[in-house]
Amino acid sequence: YGGLEGRIDESMKPIEADIYWGLGRVAQYTGKNADAMKYFRTLAANCSKSPIALRAALLCMKMTDLLIERNDSVEHRLEKAKALEVMLTISAGKPELMGYNINLGETYVILSERVDGEKVSYIQKAVTAFKKVPATDPFYAAAFYRLLDLEYKMLIESDMSDDAIIRDLQER
Repeated sequence: YGGLEGRIDESMKPIEADIYWGLGRVAQYTGKNADAMKYFRTLAANCSKSPIALRAALLCMKMTDLLIERNDSVEHRLEKAKALEVMLTISAGKPELMGYNINLGETYVILSERVDGEKVSYIQKAVTAFKKVPATDPFYAAAFYRLLDLEYKMLIESDMSDDAIIRDLQER
């Protein structure tokens, strides 16, 4: 990953996004997708005001998908979740991209099934992501159904008896 973290000083801040963009593109072209993903995510997270931040976040997601195709590991799923979170933070003002919350929710569902001792935590994160899918999204109904299913599972898995959650589920 080049050891660049922490080495960008104040004099380099104006070109920080360009540095990470260049490193990401070089890594991408040389087939080092894991490195490319990290550079693009760092650019998007550290330079969110940059005009290329959203593009970098989208490329980061593309890189994580390529890594998952080769090796569907927990580590790569966690990287995908991070990439989606960064992209959704940057694109908060773009409703057309809020549908990516479905991808984030599904990523957390997969993690809930694979990471021991973290099931409820990841289900809660998935629920939060599905709640952010806008009603105008073409897949809203599917996300809403998935949300209800997960909230029910969360109640069962955690042995919770929170009356407010139960009432909320009944009202829907």
